[in-house]
Amino acid sequence: SRPGLRARWRAEWTSGGYRRDVETPVVGSNAKGVAVTVWRVPGGKVRSLIRGGGRGRWIVMSVPSSRPLRPGDLGTFANPDATTTASGRTSAVWSLRRGSRWSVRGAWRQRTGQWRAAAPLATDRGTAWAPVARTTGRGAGVAVWVVARPGSESALLPSGTVRAAMRTADGAWTPPTTLGKTAGGADAAIAPDGRAVVTWSAPTSDGDGEIVLARSRAAGGWSAPTVLGPGTAPRIDVNASGSALVAWAAPDETTGSRLRAITARPASLGPPSTLPTSGEFGPIEHHRSSRVAMSASGRGFVAWADPAGPGVTTGAAAISTAGSVQRLRSRGDGDRELALAADAAGNAVVLYRQATATGAALFASSFA
Repeated sequence: SRPGLRARWRAEWTSGGYRRDVETPVVGSNAKGVAVTVWRVPGGKVRSLIRGGGRGRWIVMSVPSSRPLRPGDLGTFANPDATTTASGRTSAVWSLRRGSRWSVRGAWRQRTGQWRAAAPLATDRGTAWAPVARTTGRGAGVAVWVVARPGSESALLPSGTVRAAMRTADGAWTPPTTLGKTAGGADAAIAPDGRAVVTWSAPTSDGDGEIVLARSRAAGGWSAPTVLGPGTAPRIDVNASGSALVAWAAPDETTGSRLRAITARPASLGPPSTLPTSGEFGPIEHHRSSRVAMSASGRGFVAWADPAGPGVTTGAAAISTAGSVQRLRSRGDGDRELALAADAAGNAVVLYRQATATGAALFASSFA
C-alpha cells in the first residue's frame, strides 16, 4: 500500500506459500484507510486480511464459505468483488462452481466482529462461465450471467440468454429476470445506493452485435435497453451519481476491431470515444484483459493489454465527461494481468506486471 499519491509503495503483509496458483484475490477500501483483501486458499476456505484504518495492523480472518468439491476445481473464487463503506462495513461476493452448476456466494461484516455468510444465489443450468456479481458495502448486489446457446458453452464470449438478479441490503435475492439475448458477453456494476446497471451485446442481423445497457428500477424490474453502439465484449463501471462508463470491442473496417467507450448518464449519453489501441485488439483480448473504472467526478478510465507485437503492451486512457481521451504512456513487455481503480477526485492507478532484467515485477502508473 501507499499512504498518499507521492508516497512510496511498501509491502505490509505476505501470506504463506501455496503449492497451486491462487485465484485472483479482491481488495476493497475506503477514504479512511479501512481495507480488506479476500481470497480463497487453493482447495480450501475463503480468507480475508483486514486493516482497521490508516497505518493500522492487518488481521487475518476466515470468511464463511463452502469448500470446492475437489481441491483442484477451477472456478471456486471467480469474479470476486469487495466494497467497504465510510463506516467500515464490508461486503464481498464471488462465484463458485460445484460440478456443472454455478452459484453466487458472499459474506459481510461490520467494522468490528466476524464475517457472516450472505444468502447464496443459484444460477440456471447451462450457465456459461462464471456469473458476474457486484456488491455495495451495505450488502445490496447485482448478478448477471449467460445461459449459453447450445454449442457456445465453452466459448470465451458465449451467446445465449442474459439473466440477472438483484440483492437487497437485507441479503435477499430477487427472482432472476431475463433481460434479452447476447451475441457475446455481459457485465454488471452497482452504485453505492444500490442502483445497478447491466450491459450486453444484443444480436443483430449483420452479426456484429450492438451494445445495450439496462438500469434497475427503484420499484423493481429493469428499464428498456438503451443502444450504445455496435460491438461485443462490454465492460462497465458506475459511480455514485449513476453515470456509467462502458467500453467494448467495436467492429472496424480496416483493422477488424477497435476498443470504444461511452459515458452513459442516467438521462443522456455522452459522445463515443475510440481508444488508442493498436487495431489488432479483438473481442477475445478485450474480454480477457480490459478493466474499466468510473470516478465520482465523472472522469472514466480504461486499461487494457494490447497484443501488438512484439510482446504485450499495457495501455490505459482517461475519458472526460465531454468524451476527450487522455492516453497514459504505454508500457511494453507486460502481460494480460491488470488492475485498475479510480478515486473520488478523478485520478486512477493502473497496476500491471512487466518484465525486468531480474524477472517480472509489479508496476503502478497514475494519471496525476
